Amino acid sequence: MQEEQDKSIERSKEQLQEELEAFRRLYEDSVCKQQAEKIHLQLNETRLSSLVHLSQMNDRDYKEVMDFGLEEAIRLTDSKIGYIFFYNESTGLFTLYSWSKNVMEQCSVVEKQTLYELDKTGLWGEAVRQRRAIITNDYSAPNPYKKGYPEGHVALKRHMNLPIFRNGKIVAVIGVANKEEDYTEMDVQQLQLFMDGLWNIVERKQFEDMLIKNEEMFRTVSEFAYDWEYWISPTGLILYCSPSCQKISGYSPEEFIKNPRLLYSITHPEDKALLPESIEESHGISSEAHEMEYRIVTKDGQVRWIGHACKPVFNEKGEFMGRRVSNRDITERKSKEQEVVESRQKIQKLNSNIIKMLKIMSHDIRGPLIAVSSTLKLLLRGTYGPMDDNVYQTVKDLNVRVNQIIGLAEECLAKAQMVDDDIHIEKTEIDLRHEVIESVLAELAGQIEEKNIFIDNRLGAIPTGTITVNASKVWLKVVYRNLFSNAIKYGGKGCTIAFGYEDHGSFYRFNVYNTGAPIPEDKRDILFTKFGRIQREGDDIKEGLGMGLFMTKEIITQHGGSIWYEAKPEGNDFVFTLPK
Repeated sequence: MQEEQDKSIERSKEQLQEELEAFRRLYEDSVCKQQAEKIHLQLNETRLSSLVHLSQMNDRDYKEVMDFGLEEAIRLTDSKIGYIFFYNESTGLFTLYSWSKNVMEQCSVVEKQTLYELDKTGLWGEAVRQRRAIITNDYSAPNPYKKGYPEGHVALKRHMNLPIFRNGKIVAVIGVANKEEDYTEMDVQQLQLFMDGLWNIVERKQFEDMLIKNEEMFRTVSEFAYDWEYWISPTGLILYCSPSCQKISGYSPEEFIKNPRLLYSITHPEDKALLPESIEESHGISSEAHEMEYRIVTKDGQVRWIGHACKPVFNEKGEFMGRRVSNRDITERKSKEQEVVESRQKIQKLNSNIIKMLKIMSHDIRGPLIAVSSTLKLLLRGTYGPMDDNVYQTVKDLNVRVNQIIGLAEECLAKAQMVDDDIHIEKTEIDLRHEVIESVLAELAGQIEEKNIFIDNRLGAIPTGTITVNASKVWLKVVYRNLFSNAIKYGGKGCTIAFGYEDHGSFYRFNVYNTGAPIPEDKRDILFTKFGRIQREGDDIKEGLGMGLFMTKEIITQHGGSIWYEAKPEGNDFVFTLPK
């Protein structure tokens, strides 16, 4: 009986002891939990206090905010040192922003590296590779990710780093090291929350700094702009007006802002219809830009020309914000334009008078010269009696020179009419060979003889008899004069010039050929254009306006024919047709 009682008492003692042990563990856990919660609250308070302090650093620059944030992250985790690296996911490059002050004091590495490639980083790069926080509480222990660090680098005992994300991309890495105790998940949590808050503050600071710089830049550009710039709201109010308005109009920015209708009021009476009284009446919320020119009357009564350009302004949501306007003083330009117009009118009148005078002179000179030439021909034929050889040669030479002058007068008359777009073709039956070709060759006889040029009419042989064509003798002489003159100039000394004729039933085909170098293919398009001169390598020919072939084509066209160029293996052939 006693034995059973003793066993019962023993069991009660053991049960009581177990209950006491359980109570002790529960008490200790409760105390630990309270301590942990207390520590957590303290860390939260520290973190929030740091963030509040950071948010109040409005007068500090971006670097001061970042430096303070790094030191606060070190203090929050009870670390000794820390660092921040910016990271670019596109290039895989780390760029050192800053080591903490303690690192710089302890580190004896002479040339400190500031740029790292992710592939070449060791353990500290795992935060990016694994995209999460990495804790290493025994940095001296073997680790496959470690690659060591340079001699003189500050010694690491414990290390923790984590990536900072923005829009799903890693933008930076922060690391802390050498805490006296092990880093825990609580350190990760607090550092993560702190860095998120810090980055928000830093981004806001960067944005504010950018706004300030943009505003300063905009104001600097606007304040010193030569043009008169302003912004009209959708309701017609002037939101901004640059100081240059006073230089242009005599009115200050304040006067325009106070009275938005002032611009319409100072518009020249004759131009008011060009400038509607309000933005709604002019362009509304149209997305199109608008430009025009009009006059204003300045404050002191001067009339100035304005070059007006306005464009619509829309925000990111596509909402209409009004119109951006630029007014430029173009008074001087308009004055120059008027001077140019008046000058052109004077030049046109002068050119017209010169052309008329040239036509009259060419016509008046040509008549007496033809009479002289006719008399000289009669002398050469012996109509007025025989002449000795010396006199005969002198009269013959004189006749050639008179014919040259006649040709020059006809050429001047033709060019004057061509410039004045005033070609008049009067067709008559003429003997092409005797009245045109031989006459022109007689004019050019001196040049042909001087350059030792051979004239060959066997190509397409123009017959020795009469070739009657229905055309203008004066204008056909201009055609052959141009074609023969070009053949002489570009064929060169000792060349051969040939001319021919073919009867094709309803039309005649003519050509003038020379054995000079063929015209380059890339220059043939301008042959018959106005002022289209061909300058080939080695040519020393400078005279001429490039009107000859253009005029030749116009004459042939007016006759109902056509003209073109054909390159030959050893020369150039100009071919034209005339209807019968």
